This record gives sequence, C-alpha cells and structure tokens, in this order.
Amino acid sequence: MGEHTDEIVVVGAGAVGATIAYELGRAGLSVRLVDSGEGPGGGCSYANAGLLTPNYVEPLATVENVRLGLRYLFAPKSPFRLSPHPSLVPWLASFVASARPGRAALMTERLQAMARYSLALHLAYPEQGVDTGVRRTGSLDAWTTPEGWEKARDELPEDTRMDAEQVAEVFPGLHGVQGGVFHEEDATCNTLQYVTAMVEAAQAHGVTVQWGTRVEQVREEDGRVAEVTLSDGTRCQPRQLVLAAGLGTGALCEQLGLRMPLKPATGYVVDVPHGPSTPPHPVMLKELKVVLTPLADRMRAAGTLDLSAQPGRSKADRLESVREVAQEAMPDFAWDDPIDTWAGDRPCTSDGMPVIGASRHVEGLVVAAGHGMWGMMLAPITAEWVLRGLTGDPSALSDPAMSPDRFTHLRRRPTSRGGDRAA
Repeated sequence: MGEHTDEIVVVGAGAVGATIAYELGRAGLSVRLVDSGEGPGGGCSYANAGLLTPNYVEPLATVENVRLGLRYLFAPKSPFRLSPHPSLVPWLASFVASARPGRAALMTERLQAMARYSLALHLAYPEQGVDTGVRRTGSLDAWTTPEGWEKARDELPEDTRMDAEQVAEVFPGLHGVQGGVFHEEDATCNTLQYVTAMVEAAQAHGVTVQWGTRVEQVREEDGRVAEVTLSDGTRCQPRQLVLAAGLGTGALCEQLGLRMPLKPATGYVVDVPHGPSTPPHPVMLKELKVVLTPLADRMRAAGTLDLSAQPGRSKADRLESVREVAQEAMPDFAWDDPIDTWAGDRPCTSDGMPVIGASRHVEGLVVAAGHGMWGMMLAPITAEWVLRGLTGDPSALSDPAMSPDRFTHLRRRPTSRGGDRAA
C-alpha cells in the first residue's frame, strides 16, 4: 500500500495488456501491470480458436454479419446471434451504419495488413526467448455444402484449391467436406500459454505484476491522468496509463469523461484429447463458422458468436452447437466427453474497429481494447504501436479510425464516483 510513481501503469493482463507490458519492460521502462484475476487467463484470454490467420480478420461491423444477425435472430443453432435488448439499440444503430460496404472493405484491408505484420511479430517471439507455443502450421478453409463450395470454388486460386478427394488425402478424419483452400502462411498458438509466457517474460524484464487487484478509481486533474487507486489501497501517479482491460475498459474511460461503447460478443470452446486422426492443420468450416484446431496437448473446436447487452450471458445450448458440429465433422474424437469447455466475452466496439490510441482529451491516457475476436492476433502490433507512441513517435497512436476519442463527440465531465471497478 501507499503511493507509487511508476512510469507506466498497464491495466489488464490479457493477451493485449501482457504483450504491451512485455514490450515496454523490454525497452527498459518502469511498468506496473495490474489485473483483477488470480493469474494468467482469467478473462477472455483463457482460450480462443488458437488460430492466427490474417485472411480471416475483418471488422465485426459488415453487411454479412448484419444479415446473419437478422436471419438467425431466433435460431438456437446459428453461427452468429444477437440478443435483443433496449440498451443495445444505440450500439446497433452505430454498428449498422458502420457496416457500409465501402467502409467495411477499407477497414478489412487495414486490419488484414495489421494482422500480417502482427503474425510476423508472433513468429519472432521464440527468437527472443518467449515460448508462446506459436507454430506455423497453415490452415484449411473447408466448405461442407455443394452450393457453398460451388459458389466459392471459381473465386479461389487454382494452386491452393483442393477438391474433396485432395482434402480427404490430407485430412482423412475430416468428414463431409466438398472442397477447400489451403493457407500456408497461417499459424496456431494456445492463448493461455501465450499469456503465461508473456507475463513471465515481462517480469523477467522488471515489470511489476499485481494479480487479484482491481482499479477502484481513475482520477483526472487539469486535463490529464492524475491518480489511479487500486483495491489494495495503492495510489499510483503514472506518467502514462494504458487501459487494456477488455470490457472493463469502458467503465474506467467513463470515469475520465470518455465514452467507450464496448459490448460482449461471446465465443465458445470445446476441448478433447487428440484422437487417431488428429489433422495436421487447423480447419475452418466456412458455412458453420467453427474452427477445429490441433493444439500441442488437445484438439479444440471453437465457434459461434453471441452479441448481447451484458457480459456473462453464455448459454449451454451454444456449447452444444459447437460440439455437434465438431462431432459431425470429425467423429473419431470424444466430443461428448470433453476435457474442458469455455465461454468468453470478447469486447467489441460499435464500429467494429479496435481502440488503439492516445486520448487527445485526457493527457497521459492510452487505450488498447475492443479488439473483438482478434485480440490474440493483433496483440503484438498493438504492443509495438503503444511502445512507439510512448517512446517518441506519437503518430503510432493517432489513427482517427482507432482513436479512443472517436465515440466522445462532446466531452463529458468525468464521473467522481469510484464504484465502477475493472481489471
């Protein structure tokens, strides 16, 4: 307890926050990493599909996702589902407006360029002595319906296209596939191993890590971050505050007078032991939106997305949907007897783009949140941008499309209460 004058306080030790802390510590900066969990993987960084694939990255706000949300509004086994709630209406209005085809295409191009660079950073971590478990494996996009494959086939490059027989040769345990395309540049990584390795590497570079510690209050004074009060009574006066607290980032920004419309999109994971026909590469079932990933110690099925007004609304029937898809596609595995199941809330912005930037309204504040499903994929480039922005290159944190100020059209007075707690 007491007062500390750490140069930088990072709130949130998920994939994004842990990577930021590592890069800042590696650069020799004084860093305190704070998280409300009892150890790595306490939030949405516990698990994901385990797939690092730049080709899949796009903003959540697209015309296709709007159509899927409306089409499957009341369908229990849909790959994408909206949970209607009055408080979601303003958020959804912004979401639909942001899904304009021209804008969505431009943002997809930008995000995929970021993801390609971020993948290169992922693959470089083992050379730095950080054992994140990343492996370049390639991945298969697979179509399971004749009409889906017929529509996609003619648009795919011939040198990477695989018909049903070719898929069966490489993936003998994969059933019901009409054809696919192979992406040799993709990689896999177990999120929990990644976060654990990043936190340990950050500590090795002198970063102070506090588990089981909430941020009780963030106080602004004269237009800059003045003090951060932690649940153990510690009061920090950092030169820079980096908020990477997932969904909790919104409440902390509110205390500083910034609007941050983050909503939870719940994804689901089912893990089973390896079977006799473990595939050599991950498989994305395109129509069903389920990924089947061979990790070092397990086979993982991940998929579906539930967009809702409040976190913690996971549903058992959605896990069952993922399990059923996996069982049909790869029946040689014990999907009815999983070693682990999980549901996690991904923080999503109303315009579908992550928040990565320094605030113009509140000096000393950097926000790195709202990555949605792509937190793991984009964690390295996010960390590099934060490092550059805090060490002499402010342009790295000034992109208007990802600015933390873009939702705050009129600056509001900071809230004085300390009741909103996060990370």
